This record gives sequence, structure tokens and C-alpha cells, in this order.
Amino acid sequence: MINNVAGVNKQQSQSFKIQDLTPSYANLKPSVKKISLRLPESMLEGLKLLANKRDVPYQSLLKIFLSERIEFKRGNFLGATQLNTLALSLASNISPKMVDTLVSE
Repeated sequence: MINNVAGVNKQQSQSFKIQDLTPSYANLKPSVKKISLRLPESMLEGLKLLANKRDVPYQSLLKIFLSERIEFKRGNFLGATQLNTLALSLASNISPKMVDTLVSE
């Protein structure tokens, strides 16, 4: 029988406990807040289609769109996130009208 595998001897392996792997930051609060949002079905379907084309969850895409809109309203015109979204939009054959909507809103 081998008593020393990958630098861990038998005595060390027996003293190892599963609790040793438990993170010690269990009291941290989540950085997101759960909300309820009512959207027209057609808007939700459009969002899901766009998200599917980008291979991202639709909720993540919605957060990106909201973040970009907030940046725009604060005066951060075409920040890095918006430029990236524009490039992805153009690469995924979204209509020019949709690109204009994404950038101008």
C-alpha cells in the first residue's frame, strides 16, 4: 500500500475534513437584488431572440441593455460596453434599425 500519494501522507489524509472546503464568507450578502418586472410579451420574445443569437441568457442581456442605457443617460456616450454590443450586433446580422435603437436609446 502506498502511504504517500502526491505529497500527502496517510496521517494527513485522515485528518482532512469536508468542512475544510467550506467558504468562510457565508455571511456575505448577494450583490444583486431580485425584482419583478412586467414586460409586453412581444418585448420579452424579442429579447429572448437577441439573447439566443448571442448565446447568452436573456436576463443577462437585459442587464447589459439597462447598464448601457444608464451609462448613456449619465453622459457616458458609447462606452466600452456599448461599443462591444454594437460590434456584436453588427456581427450577428441584426437589422440596422435595431442597431440604431440599441445605440441611440
